Amino acid sequence: MPAASPVGVLRANVDFAKRILTDRVGNDYVYGGNWNPNNTSVGTDCSGLVVDICDAVRNGPRMAWSRHGMSTESWRPIEVGQTGTIFNTVCVAHPRDFPPDAVVKIAFHHGPGGGANSHTWCEVDGMRGESNGSNGCVTGSQAMSVYDTSYANDWHYIPGPILGSAANIVAPQPLTKRDQYAQAIIREGQRRGISPRGIQIALATALVESDLKMWANASVPSSMSLPHDAVGSDYDSVGLFQQRCPMWGPAAVLMDPSKSAGLFYDHLIRLDYNDPDVEPGWFAQAVQVSAFPDRYQQRFADAVALYTRLATTTGDDSMAQVPQEQWDAVYRELTQRLPSRSIYRTPGEGLIDTPAGMLLNVDAMTHAELVERLARLGDRDAVARVARTAAGQGAVTDPHAVAQAATVLADIERANPAILADYLKG
Repeated sequence: MPAASPVGVLRANVDFAKRILTDRVGNDYVYGGNWNPNNTSVGTDCSGLVVDICDAVRNGPRMAWSRHGMSTESWRPIEVGQTGTIFNTVCVAHPRDFPPDAVVKIAFHHGPGGGANSHTWCEVDGMRGESNGSNGCVTGSQAMSVYDTSYANDWHYIPGPILGSAANIVAPQPLTKRDQYAQAIIREGQRRGISPRGIQIALATALVESDLKMWANASVPSSMSLPHDAVGSDYDSVGLFQQRCPMWGPAAVLMDPSKSAGLFYDHLIRLDYNDPDVEPGWFAQAVQVSAFPDRYQQRFADAVALYTRLATTTGDDSMAQVPQEQWDAVYRELTQRLPSRSIYRTPGEGLIDTPAGMLLNVDAMTHAELVERLARLGDRDAVARVARTAAGQGAVTDPHAVAQAATVLADIERANPAILADYLKG
């Protein structure tokens, strides 16, 4: 039987589904009715219960609390082995075909003509749920078993696994505007070949001058129409480095994080800023000529921490001098399609991809393997990468990538829960 690729569901969502079912046990059966999130005494019918359970498992508190226009007949056309569009449930031929990690198991009796002649009930993480005309909303032994083959004639399930810790992991947040400014300063320094110490001097300067806020100045009218975080009045100083306009340049340049950092670096490289015998703050003062020269050194430790947290390596531009004809030859080599050497290639398979494409595929596989291996060993950056992808906030957000990352988190939780506990502490 064809099996669906599991995408996994969050433990928090499963617990939410079980809670809304528990809260409504004893409610009346209401044909065509729907549960109300603000009134737990409202009843529903059999398909209303199953729809809301599936919705809660998939979406947690973000569920629509709606029947979605669905009834027992909505599942009837889905054939065995197919994944339907209804909460991505999978149809099986017999309850024995439910996989061990099925989160929600659903049974149907499709009677002639459908509607009132049909019935459905479910089991969510081992908890039975049913709404019937005799007893209303019931659970436990009062609810029918999804393994009943005397009455049921159709079965579906929501694939697992249930991701215990994934529900509690908060993916790394997007960079704040302050961090984005710092990163622009770092990248401009790296692009120019400035040493880490030189970049840290620039960061310390921006911390002192603006606390990494983009300042406009009421005395510089052109600055007021540019994106800014605050408005100052210190002579005609603007931007992250509080460079004076127009002495240092036009406001549009001075209020651009990368360009203003470039102006700072233009002056810094005239100094021997890597001299270990001179405090870094001295070089910042030599560029800025501030009335408070000691402040730069006071913020240098903060600048180092900021650099350590945000800096990434970049390549140099030494390849820019390669003659065009050499680039043309390289281009021809990289765009020539080649045959596969896989032991699983199809007999007679033709040319499959270019060297560049193959390298990208290798990167996709080996980088993922490296990150997952490091995450299992407890590397915090690797755990963060996996958590971000599992939360659907990574660079790749398709369901298979999210499922793979979520499965890695579940594996880590089973094998070494201390890793996730340490990560959650921050």
